[in-house]
Amino acid sequence: MLVVLSSCLSESDHPGNGISLADSMPTDSLLADSLEAVSIPVDSLQLALDSFNLDTVLRNASFSYLIYDVTDDSILAEKDPDLSLVPASTIKLFTSAAALELLGPRSRFRTRLLCDGTIVNGQLKGNLIIKGGGDPTFCFGEQTMNNVFASWANALSTLHVDSVEGDILGDGSIFSSDNIPYTWCWGEINLGYSAAPAGLSINGNLFKLVFDPSRKGWVNPVAGRMNPENPNCRFLNNVVVHEGDKEIYLIGYPTQDEKMIRGTTNAGVTLTEVIGVMHDPALVAAMEFKKKLIEKGIAVSGEALSVNSSDTVSRSDSVNRLKEIAVIWSPTVNSIVYNVNHHSNNFFAEILLKHLGIKKYRSGSTEAGIRAVRSFLQSKGIDLSGFYMYDGSGISRYNSVTARQLVALLKVMQTSPVSENFRSSLSVAGVSGTLGSICTDPEIAGKIHGKSGTMTRIRSYAGYATSPSGHQLIFAIIANNFNCSSLEMRKKMEALLRQL
Repeated sequence: MLVVLSSCLSESDHPGNGISLADSMPTDSLLADSLEAVSIPVDSLQLALDSFNLDTVLRNASFSYLIYDVTDDSILAEKDPDLSLVPASTIKLFTSAAALELLGPRSRFRTRLLCDGTIVNGQLKGNLIIKGGGDPTFCFGEQTMNNVFASWANALSTLHVDSVEGDILGDGSIFSSDNIPYTWCWGEINLGYSAAPAGLSINGNLFKLVFDPSRKGWVNPVAGRMNPENPNCRFLNNVVVHEGDKEIYLIGYPTQDEKMIRGTTNAGVTLTEVIGVMHDPALVAAMEFKKKLIEKGIAVSGEALSVNSSDTVSRSDSVNRLKEIAVIWSPTVNSIVYNVNHHSNNFFAEILLKHLGIKKYRSGSTEAGIRAVRSFLQSKGIDLSGFYMYDGSGISRYNSVTARQLVALLKVMQTSPVSENFRSSLSVAGVSGTLGSICTDPEIAGKIHGKSGTMTRIRSYAGYATSPSGHQLIFAIIANNFNCSSLEMRKKMEALLRQL
């Protein structure tokens, strides 16, 4: 059902859209004076919605929308607002809202360097442990990694340690060991936007491999060609030379060190790169730290290992046996949420979801995080009929929400204690973030704050808008399985957003 409250709109709400009756009447001096100021307001939003509803690219699609006028406390327009549809990244709005309220915008996560032994004559007789605290930004980027590990090596030097008679352990056991949400597609789990969350992350859990696509067979990473480096990895080059678009990607089991490089490249290319997902970032962190220690002149007799044996927050290791040597704190949850919504960071969203599981149920699993989000939404009085959540970022095609639920969440967050934090995390149409390239007209830019969602045959938008009359609007629109490109659908939905 489509409901448009056009009677509530005056001609001033739609400047330039009035059609004068006098223009279509016979010239008559008796009528001219009385009809001079009479016009019929044209509801441009209604026209845009009618055009969208009848568009042939939506013939086989499922789509819905809801536009709510906050100022008048009324529904401006709706179509099947209770239809459950795959939202893509707009599901991040639920994850981020729960994170801001339950975790708190000022909360931070720490990564600690610990030891479990004693220092005797410059020798640390025991292990060094990098204890992950679920910081998604830990050692993000090569320069940051070098700075962090160099400062930790200096901290050991300050304690007069010149050798380590033990192992370097990367411990990410604060989260469950099943890092990848089980409903993610096989073809996506090795792609850069699908970095799996981990209790101890490094470089966003991504690596870059530089290789020669013309040399077929196994590629063994050499120094400087894989960053961060993992010498255990091997890659089978199956790239095909093809004139046209270049697309190179990895496939393979997520927990194995061997991956296949597939895709196409142009003839004559001798070096190219591919981005991949680490399956054991705790091990890579331990390797990188061991390498830095040796570089700084601190000998290490043991190995670099990872600790992924526990699915619980509490482990058998007693804190009393461990000595803290150094600690690194993450940016605030507020800053992390900004990256989740403004830049649609999947990795950060999945990390926050696991933290919600710890906060609410003392379990760092995706499933516990989802239960925490659902509990949060129910506490706000949001009807969850038709709401299905399988991850925190929207990569899973098992996710399903309704336009009404998106609008309900956005309405609730207007009166939340963290409302300003939430709103400021959203992209701004025509200005910044994932909405920065739409609605760039000077009269529209900056008047829509929201979140976009995009996957193959999926496009969605939800957020806040200010109408020309000053009314505050909340909107949500979702379309699945349309018969056009994602770019074309973006333009069609942009045409609707312009009318808000």
